[in-house]
Amino acid sequence: MIRAFFALTLPDEVIDQIERLQGAIPFGRAVPAENLHLTLAFLGEVSDQTLEAAHEAAASLAPEPFAIELSGLQHLGRAPGGVIAAGVAPDARLEALARALRSRLNGARVQLPRERFRPHVTVLRLRPGDAEDATLARLLGRHATFRAGPIPVTGLSLFRSYLGGETARHEELARYAFDPMDGRDEFSR
Repeated sequence: MIRAFFALTLPDEVIDQIERLQGAIPFGRAVPAENLHLTLAFLGEVSDQTLEAAHEAAASLAPEPFAIELSGLQHLGRAPGGVIAAGVAPDARLEALARALRSRLNGARVQLPRERFRPHVTVLRLRPGDAEDATLARLLGRHATFRAGPIPVTGLSLFRSYLGGETARHEELARYAFDPMDGRDEFSR
């Protein structure tokens, strides 16, 4: 079985902005730069056959390239843990892309463990006891004006995730370019 997900990658400038934000937060476990992404569809643990079906479904997407922007911070998950994530400024094109991908995956009979799409980039992981509710509320308020971008959406990627150790490791298996100049569309397991 392979743990996999579809995501948007982030440009180096945005990763730099997120790393500066991480450095300003005195608690939690920072997500490593190489793991920062925006998940469009989490597949979970899938077989090679299901991964191949998901790959073929995603390969048929061809929207026009566009750009998005990160906007504000939010706490996701249940207290006392969860994550601190950068939100995404509302964008109908991003919502449409996520819906189109999920529709194609459903059409290929790929079962998605989570149906709700809430665009975000996980910045920090919280352990119980990292921050009291009042501290967390102050932090979110202080960084409510956080902005990063633009993030060009010229394609999406299929990632394999390896769990273990302090943090997961992600390997890009395929890139589905919306812009023919992107040039990366190889698939490897």
